[in-house]
Amino acid sequence: MPNLAGDSARERKVWNSYLFAARSGVDPRTGSDPGLEIARAPARLPARKEEALQAVVFTAFALEYRIRRIFKVLGLSHRERDTLGSLVTSFKTRVERATRLDNKKPIRLPSSWARLQLRLKRLVAARNRIVHGNEAEVQQVLTTRPRRVAARHFNTLVRFIETTNRAIGYDDPKRPERARYQQLRVHMK
Repeated sequence: MPNLAGDSARERKVWNSYLFAARSGVDPRTGSDPGLEIARAPARLPARKEEALQAVVFTAFALEYRIRRIFKVLGLSHRERDTLGSLVTSFKTRVERATRLDNKKPIRLPSSWARLQLRLKRLVAARNRIVHGNEAEVQQVLTTRPRRVAARHFNTLVRFIETTNRAIGYDDPKRPERARYQQLRVHMK
């Protein structure tokens, strides 16, 4: 009989990590239940990798939420079924059809947008590997420095927020916002 959790111990660790995170969200005692195989740390990915997985997924969720909010605030239409990938790909074209919130001039993303969009696409690819992938793809995302990977993706989100807030006229140009974004960024040692 095949094992639906995975063919190898490594695959089962990925499954157990997903299941553990989901159950822990609804029952904080999950980690202390000796009867649960998923509660045993050796049955899952190392804690730093589990945390990085969750950070990448929630960073992607935050990005999608933010893009949809920007579209709504600017009065731009989009399909509810648009994927995160399609939202990122079409963001510049859509948002530059709108006017700024502060002065009603056309929105123009900075020349650095192409580089930022590439980083956003890497975040989308990482998220897709985690949620749709197999054990090898999950391990590919995490590499040997999972927290650095997660921090890089999170900082890309912060850069997106900063860039778009300026471009759409959300930030007050008279008030220095840079410190707020700097404080939000993750600084790895």
